[in-house]
Amino acid sequence: MPIAILKYNLPEEQAEFNQACNAGKLVGALWNFSQNTLRQYRKHGHEFKTIEDTIEKIESEFWDNVNENGIDLDLL
Repeated sequence: MPIAILKYNLPEEQAEFNQACNAGKLVGALWNFSQNTLRQYRKHGHEFKTIEDTIEKIESEFWDNVNENGIDLDLL
């Protein structure tokens, strides 16, 4: 069975280490955002009046999704 081992020189590569440790959370958050936000608007429509309203709502939902998945982008 193949085995992969990632090695980091800490603390110099702490950011890279954090990215690797949080990759699963990031993938999950992106999948949820794609399916539960973007796809829903595309499939069921929306009531946005302006592009500014659209961007504001999408940005808000993006950050809600990031926070709900326990991702701290400051650590990456």
